[in-house]
Amino acid sequence: MPDCVCSAHSNFHGSLGDREDEISLLRGCATSVEMMERGAVASHPVISTGAKGGVARSRFLRFVTLACLLMTAGVSIAQQAPAIAGPFLDQSEVTWKVNEFNIARWKTLVGGIEGGQIDRDDIQFGIWELAPNSIYHSHRHEVPEIYFVIEGKADWTVDGVTREVGQGMTIYTKPGAVHKMVNHTEDNVRAIWVWWAPGGDKEVFAGDYEFTEPVPEKNGSFKEGVNKRLY
Repeated sequence: MPDCVCSAHSNFHGSLGDREDEISLLRGCATSVEMMERGAVASHPVISTGAKGGVARSRFLRFVTLACLLMTAGVSIAQQAPAIAGPFLDQSEVTWKVNEFNIARWKTLVGGIEGGQIDRDDIQFGIWELAPNSIYHSHRHEVPEIYFVIEGKADWTVDGVTREVGQGMTIYTKPGAVHKMVNHTEDNVRAIWVWWAPGGDKEVFAGDYEFTEPVPEKNGSFKEGVNKRLY
């Protein structure tokens, strides 16, 4: 971030009085702060000091220089984005991300690395969809996972147990459990999903995401919508 630098150069021009020095310095600092508020590059005022009143002027310059830096710091802090975007986020403001097989897509609304969401580093939460007539083949990861189905139906397998799930069903996948989703319908399956850091161990988010069976030779895909690949 640009800083306001008030430089005092001891060029002894006797024709300049103390009052002119003070006005010049204050005008330079005010200009820098004003330009920063407009997003412009800060100016760097150069102050010429007279020979008279050297000690008093030196103290004054130090005081005003500190004031200038404090004012500028206030502008810089005010311009920084807050760590948390706020308590509300409309999902329409977040872009879909799609996996490399174009059969699963998601919007991360809390946490994550895609951007545009409420900032958290110990939990991830969002909307997830499975494409029509598609298979999300068996995979595992160390992050615990919960899905809550809000639309559609799918055959869901967790740790070797398969069940048809639909609206209102919750699926919990413990760390390391192999799981698979199969959509036999012409409609998207939509769910809310959550990942979190058990006991505050955030390293689980950086763990391996491992597929335990080959990619299906024939698979479905999303009918419409612009998807941006994350991986």
